[in-house]
Parts: sequence; structure tokens; C-alpha cells
Amino acid sequence: MDEQLGRLHATACFNSASTFKETTLRSKAYANAALTEFVKLQREQPEILTTLLKGGNQGAKRLNTDPYQGLREVIQNADDLDATSVQFGVQTVRGNKQLVIVHNGLPVELPHVLPMIYPFYSTKQQSAELKGRFGIGLKTLTQLGDNLTVHSAPFHFGSRDDHVAMVEEAEAIRNFYDPHAGQTLVSVDLYPDFDVDSLEAWFDDWAPSDLIFLDNVRAITLFDLDEGIPLKHLSIQQTQSDRHFKLALGKHQSRVTHSTFLVDDNLWERFVCDVKVPAGKARAAKATGDFTPIGVAIPVNGGASGRIHVALPTKIQTSAAFSLDAQFDPSTSREDMIHGAWNQWLTEASGQFLGQLAIYLAQQRNTLAWLAVPVGAKTDSSSDWLNKLFHEQWSKGIEAFKACPTLIDGRYGLSQISYCDVSIDGMLTEADHLAVSGWPMLPEWMRDRDGRWRGVLEALSISHALELGDVFEHCDEDGFEQKSPAWFLDMAVRCLELDEDYLLLDSRWVPLASGQRTQAKAEDEADSWLTGQPPTIGFAARHHLTNVVHPLLLSTPYASLVEWLSESANYKTDVAAQDVLEAFARRFAQNAITADKQDLLDLRDLFEHVDTKNSHLGQEVGAALLIDAFSHVALEDGRSTVSKVLASPISVYLPASIADSQDTWSKAAATTPELLWASPSYAEVFKISKAEQRGIQGESVATSRKRGVKRFLSLLGAEVTPRLVEATTDSAHIVLPSQYSARRFLGRARGGLRRDFVSPDLDAVIRNIRQSPAQPVSRKGRKSRVSAPASAPTAVERAIALFRCIDSNWLSFEPCSRTFAYRESGRSDSSPVPTTWLGRLIDNAWYPNYAGTPCKPGTLIVETKVTLAMYEHHTDFASGLTETDANSEFARALGMRVNPPVSQLVAALERARSTSSPDDVSLMRLYKALAGHCPQGGSTVAHEAMIGDMQAGSLRGKFGIQRSQKGLIAPCVTTSRDCKEWFSMRAVFAGKDIFHGRQPFVLYDRSLTPLWNALGISHPDLKSCIRELESLAKTTYDPKHDALLLDIYRHMDRQLDKATAADRRSLSLLPLRSGDAWITKRPLYYSHYSNLRSEKIALWTPPCAADTISRFVNAAGLERLPFSAAAPAKTNATNDELEFRFQTALRILKADLARDDERSYKAMESWNRFDNATLNMHLPGQLIVNAAPKGARQISIQLHAYSHLSDLAVHFDDEKFIGRSEYGGIAIAGLGDGTCMREIALAWVSAWATSQDREYFPDINLATDAEETSLDMLIAEQERLNGSNRKRIIKRDAGATSTTDSAERPIQTRKLKALPHDFQFTVESVDGSSLEHKGPQPRKTDPLSKPPLTPKRAPSTSVPETAYKQYSSAELQTKAWAYLEASLQRDDAVLVDLQSCRGIGADGVLGKSTFIEMKSFARGAPGEVTLTETEFRRAEESKTNFYLVIVSGLEEGYETELRIYINPTKHLPWTPKGQVAIGGLAKGAALVLKETAD
Repeated sequence: MDEQLGRLHATACFNSASTFKETTLRSKAYANAALTEFVKLQREQPEILTTLLKGGNQGAKRLNTDPYQGLREVIQNADDLDATSVQFGVQTVRGNKQLVIVHNGLPVELPHVLPMIYPFYSTKQQSAELKGRFGIGLKTLTQLGDNLTVHSAPFHFGSRDDHVAMVEEAEAIRNFYDPHAGQTLVSVDLYPDFDVDSLEAWFDDWAPSDLIFLDNVRAITLFDLDEGIPLKHLSIQQTQSDRHFKLALGKHQSRVTHSTFLVDDNLWERFVCDVKVPAGKARAAKATGDFTPIGVAIPVNGGASGRIHVALPTKIQTSAAFSLDAQFDPSTSREDMIHGAWNQWLTEASGQFLGQLAIYLAQQRNTLAWLAVPVGAKTDSSSDWLNKLFHEQWSKGIEAFKACPTLIDGRYGLSQISYCDVSIDGMLTEADHLAVSGWPMLPEWMRDRDGRWRGVLEALSISHALELGDVFEHCDEDGFEQKSPAWFLDMAVRCLELDEDYLLLDSRWVPLASGQRTQAKAEDEADSWLTGQPPTIGFAARHHLTNVVHPLLLSTPYASLVEWLSESANYKTDVAAQDVLEAFARRFAQNAITADKQDLLDLRDLFEHVDTKNSHLGQEVGAALLIDAFSHVALEDGRSTVSKVLASPISVYLPASIADSQDTWSKAAATTPELLWASPSYAEVFKISKAEQRGIQGESVATSRKRGVKRFLSLLGAEVTPRLVEATTDSAHIVLPSQYSARRFLGRARGGLRRDFVSPDLDAVIRNIRQSPAQPVSRKGRKSRVSAPASAPTAVERAIALFRCIDSNWLSFEPCSRTFAYRESGRSDSSPVPTTWLGRLIDNAWYPNYAGTPCKPGTLIVETKVTLAMYEHHTDFASGLTETDANSEFARALGMRVNPPVSQLVAALERARSTSSPDDVSLMRLYKALAGHCPQGGSTVAHEAMIGDMQAGSLRGKFGIQRSQKGLIAPCVTTSRDCKEWFSMRAVFAGKDIFHGRQPFVLYDRSLTPLWNALGISHPDLKSCIRELESLAKTTYDPKHDALLLDIYRHMDRQLDKATAADRRSLSLLPLRSGDAWITKRPLYYSHYSNLRSEKIALWTPPCAADTISRFVNAAGLERLPFSAAAPAKTNATNDELEFRFQTALRILKADLARDDERSYKAMESWNRFDNATLNMHLPGQLIVNAAPKGARQISIQLHAYSHLSDLAVHFDDEKFIGRSEYGGIAIAGLGDGTCMREIALAWVSAWATSQDREYFPDINLATDAEETSLDMLIAEQERLNGSNRKRIIKRDAGATSTTDSAERPIQTRKLKALPHDFQFTVESVDGSSLEHKGPQPRKTDPLSKPPLTPKRAPSTSVPETAYKQYSSAELQTKAWAYLEASLQRDDAVLVDLQSCRGIGADGVLGKSTFIEMKSFARGAPGEVTLTETEFRRAEESKTNFYLVIVSGLEEGYETELRIYINPTKHLPWTPKGQVAIGGLAKGAALVLKETAD
């Protein structure tokens, strides 16, 4: 029965699956019969259907680029079949890998068989809830392998040759598949090239949250079936039962199911809304229900990256924490969405749902609302239309969230709340929010733990965000009155931590000791200072220029605030005078205060402590003050009266009683109305002593403060010259004739004068001078003879005084005297015009001529010797101006004819040239006048540049451009004064006359140099020099030519930087002197030795040292003559006296160079080698040296001096050549590095001469008294040491005088002995009788040094001398001084340490007359020590009052010993060696103190 029913059902299902509604029987007979019937029906179908099946399978196989898409389809199909678990496994079957998939969902029904095998054939088109696609999805498994097989008892079938085929029943797989448990198994035989690792990697890309939108499947697992172990496991767990609520989406109320899941130990909230499907909207190829689900899943912790799901996640990210699921129509590959109406409507609905869900959650006080708002969300689909659509619809959801008026507590919308940004989070209360912003604070319960709420609010920009700036702005409005000082300080510290310290400036947050608050201001803007203590300056306290901060600010927790206030604001630990002045100037800058006498005296005292040279502080303080002043007021009857006022020092002038008696401005201004003058009473104020001014009783000494009051008021801004005010002058106001060129440049264009200046006070004085009558006028209008005081200046005197005032201060006026016209288009005129204040002086008739008539300055002439000779009408001369004003820059600026115009001077020169005997003096004046018109700098003057009233090109044409042209350069201004013809500017040279009269040079006069520069008269170039030398070579050599050659060669040496190729070719053929002949052939040799002679080679005879013109030597092709390495044979003995003098001269040379010429000193280093330098004398004319010219045989050359560097030997053939620079000096310099030879040679001449004129030291061989022995003095010193051979040493700080023993180290070190508190020593004397030589000794080859005198202790183990020294030289010296002090200190004389003093020549002084020089040695004492020049001089001067003390044996392992030598330079042998070597220490008379062990 079951078999028959199976065949019938199979036939009906095969022929009409859409109408087949029969129930599938779960018997094996039924299933086998049905499958057999399917196989039969397939064989009977037409061939075209077989072809279609084959093509469909191939298409399904290549449908997805992702080979694992089939696995995703299996999961979705399992979910459709109510499966809760899906397991994947890989096993080996008959040597091949097989993929096995098992789920626990509903079993396979008969209608499912064909769709699972046939491509593009599905039974899900009638079900709106199903997700998977059997027809296509399962067939995509063929990308992984073939032989797709399905086992769902009682059905066991597979895909074979694109058709349904029966297969054997699968066996159970342990812990994986149980055929009796109702499980469904799907298997695929994997291709041989399949990478199993890639399957595991595919599972790695999955997260448990990817299962969040599946209805039933809660776990998926990957197994290694061969090993029987799970490899991957993903699962989620629902923790609460579903809850439901409704949302209004559009016109419909939609049911929302709220589920909670545990995903990877994190909670997720899923909200699935059943949205009403509008009419006309339908899914593609699937059934569409009345409602469609849209789900949103949100992680509670917000720490996930969401995706778009179609049950399972797609590759489209949301860039937000939430994931979105809907029944989107995916593309065939399921990697994107189909561009259709259904997907577009779902996107719109998702935006509505997100917005309404966020609103609902917010109203329910659920902080997930912030994660549901799609702020910042954007999809990354490959389809731009989809990304754009999501963005638009989600933006609508955001707008709905923003616009909701009942979002917070059902009362407030987002626009009605405020919140703090991160910088001040937790610092403000609800009341603070209302006070600062006027809106309530966002409740704490609405803030999620991760701060998403803040990001949303900042992105929406609708709520009122309170920042640090708002807090400090509220502080400035006297807000937060109830806050404690600590609150303000904590807020300020937070500013510093956030690098927003700029907010601290100009805000009232600084708590004061008085309980008030004040602003912190930038140091350069502060009008008061913050301090920790009340001010000590009374002026600061009187004007409230300091504020004492709250003590809490100075505590340790706020040290960073104090540091910032000190560096960036107005906190001062100590308020100095300059600080007080700056604060005062700023505080009263806009509202000046009246200064009383005490204020002025205090200000004067404060300025005494301030450097005001390059500061405007004085004027700034002056602008904040009002002082007593007066002005003249004109009366109707022509007289004037004085009106007292208060005025700022920056607007007043100093009257004559305060200013200097030579002052000219007050004289020029006279009684000009409206000018303000400082009260003369201030002269008396500053004469009164400070003690009397401050009311202190007692003697009060008045001091003259006349100049003091002028300097002080001038410092405050009072002036003694007219003030200039910068003004803006546009084109409409350029009306002065002197500014006509600017008016012409502008034309009708808009523009003006750039940086113009006016002087209203100066204009007033000029008007007053011009209006003043020649004599005072009486009240009745008649000229008065008696009413005017005798001292009242006349108009002429006032005009002259005004000229003197500006002229004497022209350096300050000159920068404001010239300007340029500019157009608004950007162009500027290159021709300057006078600024307006100067232009009015130029264009008004105010300065008197000789007759006293006011004239325009441009019509007047300054009286000079030149102008007197040039002009006949003396009435045009300016009154009061003389020769001393000839160079007045102010007169030039006014247009006065200080010197005649250039064109007139040129015309005068032309007239003089045409006369037979012009006056040389007058000509010189004309040339100097011309030079005065020329630019005074040394720069080149352009051809079109103006020189006076002529262009430079025209002036040069007048003076003659052609060499043969008769020019305007008179012989009297050249070196050829006896010539009768005038020269053109091309026929003469400028500069020094290096041709010695052979060619004309213009006079080398500084006053004429600007004229020569303007004319372009040049110095001789290389061509001119070569031409002159070639001309000279045509004559017979005369020794007088040496000076000429010297000047030309040196000039050419300086000009070689400008040499052309032609010049260098000419130089290589330049005739040069060799003996008495001129030679052009090369090679031509030279040497630094003088007077070389040879008939075998050509030798150049230079007029100077070759190294001083080295570039000329190289350019002329000269070659240095090399000498062979062999030294010349010595043929004559050198006496000891000459040798001693030679060594002395070397030491003098060293000292002279060290003092005066460090560069030459270094050129001769190292100097120690000269201790072995030798002097070798030869017979006259017998000093023969072999020269080695390049490419030729050696030749013998006779020299007078020669130095051999390798042997440090100097050779001479006559003693007279030793001290000459060109012989001995050059030879000595040859022992250096080849530089500075001329300097060293000249220094040698001085050293050699000095060595003959004096003995090396003053007392050498001069003693005449009987030689005294120091034995008596040594015995007396021994008796002073108590004769007991015992001495207790002074106790000293061990840390300063001893080195602490440390633990024994594996490396040997040298250490000083520790200085004990008590020690003993023996005292004995050495009489010096065994010493053979005393006093100065001739220098010997063998040194005077002997083996060390201090023996080592016998039992001690010697540390190698190369071992590491564990002490410094300073510590050694300190240790030695401790022994010296202990042995020589006594009650009747104090030992003073002078080691830190320079230039004394001793280390200490005993009493007031005995000098002590100490030498310290760590081990044994040497047989010889050295004294510097200062020490030797001190020993010679002090004689028996000079002790030389040798302290030795201070290192561990050695015996400490002190040897005291009295008058050592007399009783010990010494030898000069640069320094003085003192020998004979072992045998010389000495007092010996030896340390003994206890």
C-alpha cells in the first residue's frame, strides 16, 4: 500500500508540484517507491529538459563568487525547518575528503526532493516567512565538490548526472549524526584540490552575533570527524522570554518583539518590528505577507560593528553598533541588494523604525536609545544608490529623534536640555546648568556608561553643550558666587591639563585673600599684578596695582597654576618698579588721573630703576596722567593771557624755565594760542628733597633737579620740538604745490599718500609768526615803543629759532619727511614727495631773508663761500644761516639752495675750462659742491638716476665719455697737476696712484669720492695693469721701480677674482724681473729665500714677499723652487754664546707670538720641539743648498740663510743675517706649517734684537755680595718646629682632604693616603755642601732631572704607574696643602692660601712677607721642577722671603716627605727653558720633614 501510494504521490508531485497537497508518509517503502518513480519519470522526460537541467546546474555552480555561500544557505534552510543547531564536519571516505552537514530541524518531505536537486526550482515562493533557497542555494555546494547527497529518513537521495538518484542509507557518525534521532544529513564529496584549512578560515570570519536574527538556529559547530573533535563553535542564548510593545510607524501601530540574548558573555537586545506592507509592494520571486519583519540588534556595551542582515549577515557594514535585518531582496550572489521598489520601501521603513525605536527607548529611560540613533552610521555597499538611500532614510530617523518634544521624562526635547562636555564633566550641578545655560541638565540615568550619549548630542548639535569657555564666561559675569576657592582652582587646573589655558585669561576666576575674585590677564595687558604678599611699593598700594591671591593657590596641589600664572599671566613673586609702571599705564590709559606731587615724585623714583632707552613705557605712563599745564589765549585787543589747565604730558611742551636755555621751540612758539605747556612750578617741585616732600622732620638738603625735571617730563612724553601726527591723506586732499608730482601721478585714480604726517602745532606756530607784526602793536592800533618787553623775540628771531629747532633734531624728523603716492590698484610712484608738515613749510613764506622779509624757503640761499661767489643778489640769502649750515639736511629738504644746482656747477666748470688760468681753489670748491649732490654711498649710480637737476647719464656726457674727448676733469684734481689739458672721465683712474704718476688718477679725497663714483671713474683693471707692466718692461730696470711694481702687483692680486680668460693668458706671458732683466718665458722660479742667484735656471726677483701676493704668483705661472731633503754640510763651529742667544730669541719669539699673534703662534706649533733646535754657522759664501727644479737635475745655489725642517736646524753663512727678516726671519718661519711666514719673520727680528739688548733674567751674573748660606735659616726653621721631631697636625674635614678607602677591587687603582687626625714626622736639614753648581746655568743637552728622591715603603706592594688614578690633581693639591699648613702654621704668623689668585707668583703667604710656592707629587719627588715666569720673578724679588716646598709621597705605598728650600734661585742651579727649570733638589740646602709611622 505504501509503495503504491509513494509512486502515485511521486507522479503527482513531479507533474504538478504546485497543486500537490498530500501528506508525506514516513515509511521506508513509501520513500523508496517515490524515489524510484522520480528516477523513472526523469528517464522518460524529453531531451530538452535534460539539457536545461544540465545548464541550470552549471549556472547555479558559478552563481556565487563566494564558494561557501552554499553553507550559508544550508544554515538558513535549517532555520526555516526549525532547527536549533547546525553541525559541519569533514571526514575521509575511501581516501577522499567529504563535507558533512547535519541539522536537527524538520525532516525532508516528498515535495522537497526535486527542488533540492534541480536548480532554480523552489517550493518557497508561496511562503513569506522562509529564508533559504533550496533550488539554488543547495546547488552552490557543487563549488566545493560533487555527488550532493541528502539523508533524512526515510529519504536517501542525491544528485547524479544532474538528476535525482537513490542512494544507500548513511551510517551513523558518532557524536555527530544519528539517523534515528530525526536529523537531516547533507554531504558533498570535496574536490581533490579543496583546501580544508580555508573552511576553518571561513568559520573564523563568523561571530556569534551573526546568528542574532535567525528564528531558531542558536548554534553552529565545525568538527574534524577524522579526529572526532570540534574545531569551532558559535552559539547564542536567549536569556529572557520575549516582551512586546507597539510603535506607530506611519498610520499603523506595529508590534515589536523585544528579545535578550547572551552573545560571547555580552548581552544583546533584539527588537523585531512587524511592519505593515503597503499595497503594491511585493518581494521578488517569493511570497509577500501582510506584515514583514524589520529587526534591530544592539549590543548593550556598544562594542560591536553592525552589519545589514538578510537573516544572516551580508557584507554590508553599518559603521554603527546596531545591526539591521529585513527581508531584503538580495542579488543572485547574495553580496548586494537588488535595485527595486521593495528594497527601497524596506530602507525607508528601517529608517522610521530606528527613529521610533530610539524615541521609545529614550522615553523608557533606556540608554540603548543612543546606540539606536543612526548617528554616524553609513553603509559600505558597492552600490552607491543603496548607500545614498540608507543615508537619506536614516537621516529622517535622526531628525525624528531630534524633533521629539517629549524625549526626556516626557517633558523635554533635546533642544531643551544642556550637558557638559568632557572637559568639565562632573563639575557642574543641575542648578549650575540652569544658571549658565538656562536649560536643565541631561539626567544621569540617560547617560550610557560608554559615553555614546555625548557623541550623539555633539553630532546632533541641538542641545546646549557647556564647555570650559562657558564656565569662565559665567565667572566673568560674577557667577558661581557660592563656589569655594578650591572649585575655581580645580577648574583652572583642568584647563591646564586640557591645554586650553587661553580660557584662563581675562576671566574672573582667581580667588583673592580678600574673598573676592579677579581676572588673570596676559602680562603685556595686565593693569594689576597678582602677588602672594602685600606690595612693598607705596605707589602700587595707593593705586591698587596689586592683588594678593588666596593662600590656597600657593599650596602644593596648585603649583602648576602658579607656574602658569607666572609664565603666561600677571602673577609676580616680587613686583618690581617696571611692573608697577606698566600696570599703572594700562589701568589709567583710557581714564587718566590727576597726578599730585607725591605721585610724580614716586614715579620719578620708580623710573630710576627702569631701563627706558628702547621703551615707550614713559609715554604710556604719561598718557595715564594729568598734570598742571597752561596755554596762551588770544584776546580781542591782540594781547594774550595765560589759562591754566590739566593736560597729559604726551600733549604738552616744556617751557623755557624747564627746558635748556638753548631751547628753540619755546622761543619759536612764543605766545602761540592753544599750545599746551607744562607748569613751570614743576621745576621747583623737583628741587625739593625727598625727605621734605614726604614730611620727614630733620635736615633737608635741596638738590638741583632742573635737568632732572626736563628728563623726567620728557620721559613722560613732554616734547621740546613740534609733534608730528601720522595722517591719512587721500587724493582729494593733496593740494600743496610741493606735492604736485604726487597729484599728477594719481590723476583721477583713487589713492593717496603712503604714511603721511602732519603737525597742527607747527602749522599754528607758522601762522602766528606770519601774523606777527614787525613791532608790537598798542591797544589803540598804533605801534608801541614801550609796551613790549625787551626779551620778547621778533618774528625773525622766532623763524630762525624754529629752523634751529628742527635742524638740530633732524635725525628724528627725517624719517617722517618723505612719502610716496600710491594708487589703490597697487602701483606706487617711485618719486618721493615731502610729507604734509614739511610741504607746508616749503610752500609758505615764513623764513626771513637778509632784509627780514618772510620768504618761501625754496627762494633762499644759505650763505657759503661757494654761494657767495655764485650769486650776486645777497638779499636772497637766508637770515641767520652761515657756512656751518651748508650741510644742513633740513635746509636741503626745504629747498634752500645750500649749494648751487648741478647744472650751474657744470656750467661753471665749462666756463673755467675755457679760461686760460682758472683758479684752482675755486675749481676745488666746484668739484666738492658737485660731490655734495651725488649719492654718498658706494653703490653704482644708474644711468637714469637723478643727480641734483641732471640725470647721471647727462652728467657723464658733460665730463666726457670718450678717452680722447676733452672733459671736465681739471688737472688740479688729478695727480697730473702740471698737465695743461683737461681730462675726460675715461682718461683717468680712481683710487690710489698705483702707477706712480705714469697715468693720471683723480685725487684720493673722501669729499670728492661721491663724484668719482657717480661719474663711474673706475680703478685700474687687470688689462690696464698688464699694459702698464709691459710698457715698464721696455725700459731698463731701476731700483726705484720696486715701489711701482709692489703697488701694481698687490692691486692685481686683489683684482684676480674678476679676471677673464684673456687676462689669464696675458698674465702667463707677463714680463717679470729676474735680476736686472725682464723675462716672459716660463718656467720661472721663486723662493721665500732672498737674493737667490743661478745661471742655470730663471729666478724671479720679487719686490715683496711672494706669499703676500700668492694669487698673483699663481696666475703669472710662477713655480716655487724646491730644495733637496739633504741638509747642507756644516763647515764652521757655533759658539755657546751665540747658541744661548739663539735659544733665548726662540723663547722670546714664542712669548711675543703668544701675546700678540695667536694665529702665527699656532703656525709654529709644537713649540716643545724647539728645545732641540740647532743653530749652524757656515763660512761666508759657503752655505750651498741643492735645488731640485721639476723635471731637471739638481743645481747648487748659494744662500745666506736656510732652515732644515726635519732636523730642526737653521743655517747661516754670516751672523749678520740671523736678525734680518728676509734671511733669518724667513728661515725660522720655514720651521712652521708654511702660513703666516711674513708675520713670523718680522716677529723674529724683534726677538733677536731683544735677546741682545738684555739678559734673560735681571739678576743673571750680577750678584756681588759674598754668597750666604741658607743653613742658618734652615736651622732656625728647624728650631721653630720645636726640635722634638714631632708635630701634631691640624684636624681637618676628612671629606675635603682625604679619600675614603673602598672595598678591594679586582682592578688595581692608585689612591691617596688618608690624612690621619694625628701624625708624627722627623725634621732634618741638608746643608747643600755637595752641590757643585748654583744660580743660573748654561743650557745643557742632558736634562737636570734625577731619579725620584722619595723612597717607597719597603713592605708596600707597588701599583703600576699606568693603573687608574682614583683621585684628581685638585685632590692631590688639597692633600699637599694640608701637610704644608700643618707644618708651617704658627701663632705669630698666619698662612694665607692664595692658590685661587692669579698673577701673584706664589701659592700662599706666611705672615705678610714670606711667599710659599708648593709643588705636589703623588709618588717620589723629581730631581727638577719648573717655575713660571711670574713665580721666578717673585723668587728673585723676595729672595730669602721665598720658600719652595716640595711635597711628595702622598700616594699609598710611599713615604710622605716635605722639602723646604729658601731662596731657591740663589742656592739651587736653574736653567731657562721657556720656563725656568730648578735642579739640584736632591743635594741642595733644604729642611726635610719625613712622616713616621706611630
